[in-house]
Amino acid sequence: MAIATDQLERLNTGTAEDVLSWVLEEFHPRMAISAAFLPEDMVVIDLAHRINPDVRVFTLDTGRLPQETYDLIDQVRGRYDIKIQVMFPDAADVEAMTGKHGLNLFYKEKFSHYRLRVEYRFVGDQCKGGPGWAARNSGVMFHCQSPQSMRKDQDFPVSIEFQLLGGNGKDERPTGSMCSPGTNVVIKDKLITQHCVNSSSKTFHGDQWVTAVLEVRGSGKVKHLINDDLVMEYEKPQLDPRDRDA
Repeated sequence: MAIATDQLERLNTGTAEDVLSWVLEEFHPRMAISAAFLPEDMVVIDLAHRINPDVRVFTLDTGRLPQETYDLIDQVRGRYDIKIQVMFPDAADVEAMTGKHGLNLFYKEKFSHYRLRVEYRFVGDQCKGGPGWAARNSGVMFHCQSPQSMRKDQDFPVSIEFQLLGGNGKDERPTGSMCSPGTNVVIKDKLITQHCVNSSSKTFHGDQWVTAVLEVRGSGKVKHLINDDLVMEYEKPQLDPRDRDA
């Protein structure tokens, strides 16, 4: 379904209620809200129910949910008088997977070679009193020290960060850059010891969706891609001997 340019602009600048109203009007009952019953999920369910009491909601039961989540699902059913479709993974597939890898494969095995893809955008304003550098600032920290080994007053974990940034509407602020708390990297055969290095990405102002890909080859090459463009490449990630936590 193609969306007219003027309609897309209204959706990009509209309120959450505006977007939900349009989605429900255009796609109900084919659309449904995916909920893990976190605070933000509850806000979306409440807004959508006010617009259309017949809104569809579904959730995935992995078999590892705490009892409080099941209790909350029942409370939501009762409060809003809506059906919540609970979906389960295929039992045979789960049995085969756990039989081969064990019950805790998602955190038991550590990975050093992988490709991570995320789609992100920034909406709204920075919290009052928040530091300026944190505005429209997120990222992926990898080759990271364990949480258990961090000091209580440590600012950042020893790691490498695939930085995900949004523009402020006027200044250049490339996304997909690299920061290295407690680490160093090598770029074009030169050891880089500065904290952050900008990528060649353009700046994404406003509420644009951005696709970011991180390719990690152990202690070898690391690539940052933004919207399929290679914007940064480095290698030989290593601990910084000058850092007290490294």
